[in-house]
Amino acid sequence: MQFFLPTTPCTTRYRKLVCHQVLGVSEGTPCANSSTSSASPRTAGSPQPTALWPGSRDPQVLGRLFTEYPETCPAHLRDALGVTDNPRHFDTVVMGYRTHAPALAAGLTSAYPHLQQYVVTHRQDLPRDPQLTVVHEDPVALVRDLKAQDGLNIWLCGGANLAGQLVDEIDELHLKVYPIIFGSGVPLVTGSMAWPLQLRTSTSLGAGTLLNTYARC
Repeated sequence: MQFFLPTTPCTTRYRKLVCHQVLGVSEGTPCANSSTSSASPRTAGSPQPTALWPGSRDPQVLGRLFTEYPETCPAHLRDALGVTDNPRHFDTVVMGYRTHAPALAAGLTSAYPHLQQYVVTHRQDLPRDPQLTVVHEDPVALVRDLKAQDGLNIWLCGGANLAGQLVDEIDELHLKVYPIIFGSGVPLVTGSMAWPLQLRTSTSLGAGTLLNTYARC
């Protein structure tokens, strides 16, 4: 995810926290559906909401997405999808435990070893991995410290609860829009709020899917 501080002009070139909703590639893919406003609440055995829209796995959509954001492709899928480019937007990813859990279920201790990874959780039982830092303290302090460092932007991968805690640190929102409507859904961010956003770009990924980027002003 990418966000701007509310008082930061949209043209300011600081390191940003970006909320980037990652396209679902396969069931159990980390971040595949960690932040979607169109997902109906799921029960055990129910399909991923993105699985209900065939275009979410269209090769053209995936190709365009990972050409622009190669760093968001999990390590175990990079060879299969032919993703070899270096990070373009993010060199750091921040996520909650539930977003990290599919990687653990797949037998991985780290889904994005090509990035600096932080998992914010109260749990004490996460497997150790040299490429991943478990954070038990305030995520706001973590993000502010990361923003003060040199580097590419910071990807807030999910989920809604963590995004709600970091809402005042969010600078940008990168959102994929599918041509399908659900009657109810999982919030992108928890809490009651209204965000003034400025549409920066809207790009077709093919198969009726748009990638819209918004700056918070």
